[in-house]
Amino acid sequence: MPYLFGVGAVKVAPEKVAFGTKSAETPAYIETVGRPTWDLQNEYHENSALVQGFSKDVAGVLGVKSASTVSFPVELRGYDTGTVADAPTLAADADITPDMRLLAAGLGGVYAGGYDGTGIVELATTVSHLVVTSAASFVDGQVIIVNGEATFVTNAITGGPETLDLGIPLSAIPTAGTKVYGTVIVYNIAGYNATYSWPLSVERLGQAATDYTVCTGVRPSAMKISAEVGGFLTADLTLAMQSWVREDTGGAPKALTYAYPAKKIWAGGQCVIYNITDGVRTETTCSKIELDMGMEVSAQKDANKVGGVAEWDKTKMQAVITIDPLQGTETTAAGWNFQYEAGKEYAILVQTGTTAGQINGFVVTNCVQMATPADADSDSKLAKALTFKTIGNDRSSVITSDTYTDADPADKEVLVFWG
Repeated sequence: MPYLFGVGAVKVAPEKVAFGTKSAETPAYIETVGRPTWDLQNEYHENSALVQGFSKDVAGVLGVKSASTVSFPVELRGYDTGTVADAPTLAADADITPDMRLLAAGLGGVYAGGYDGTGIVELATTVSHLVVTSAASFVDGQVIIVNGEATFVTNAITGGPETLDLGIPLSAIPTAGTKVYGTVIVYNIAGYNATYSWPLSVERLGQAATDYTVCTGVRPSAMKISAEVGGFLTADLTLAMQSWVREDTGGAPKALTYAYPAKKIWAGGQCVIYNITDGVRTETTCSKIELDMGMEVSAQKDANKVGGVAEWDKTKMQAVITIDPLQGTETTAAGWNFQYEAGKEYAILVQTGTTAGQINGFVVTNCVQMATPADADSDSKLAKALTFKTIGNDRSSVITSDTYTDADPADKEVLVFWG
């Protein structure tokens, strides 16, 4: 009987030994929520030459496969399969979950930091300034969880008193004894982290056992994270590859080998937009949100390498955020048009879940409105169409793919977190 179009599976593994060499690691299934779109190019160029003294227009052909891509959506999940007592840490590269692996291969930076038993809130605390028993296990730029609510640290101070300044104020002052949980973060850096952000080998398993393709030297070349109210946070990825080869055996998907945590919906479409300039925190209900990483990736050309590609360079990364807050749902009077005209700066938070170990989301730490707010129709409800763009260190610079270790996520504009 005929096979269905596009049915198959995707498996990924890090290339730790050499770029473009099939990974020796055990690959993990990626649970896509749509059929992957494969664009496997095999472009041939004429190779002219003189043969026995006579001109011969075509002596052979040279195959080029580096223009090939694969695109698919992946739903982001919490870090742990159950309720955890303490927030997660990454003991090793192997602890990275499959969805983290994909985002890390593109954004480049990974930070793992958890609660170590001492980050307890003390009495002298406000919504934007925590006094804790110890701030030693937290760093600037780290996303933390307090009472099921995410925010990020702008300044962790140790040594009398121990304090955490927060980039987005909490909705309420936490009581004494409240635990502060750390998170695992993937964030944008100039290059790729030498410990976690490896290039990938991607395996394509078709419906038939004979339909099997191995793609090597793979990096994300485009990335969006989006959600609709009542749905899940989904990363839409396009992966560029150095080369690919078809095999005769090894295809046909089998049972998933990775125990995925439960997904958490974007309940109520809740979003926090913090006006940094005026110190005003606004909670609002949205019907949809999109974070486009604004990645630009180009090939390091090398004719001696497979497919003519030695590695991939990130040449630009400036994120664009689009939101449609429903008018009348804001906790504070926002005045979006006035704020746009006044050039206010913002931080934006979206999270799914409220239990430590089952939370994920993203924070944009510094952005500005880039278009005049406009009225929009959201299921016959009045909404504001808002567009923001990040500002900061990595917004539009030429950056290379050389392995690059950044110790923490301080001063980074995009923080995708699991905790």
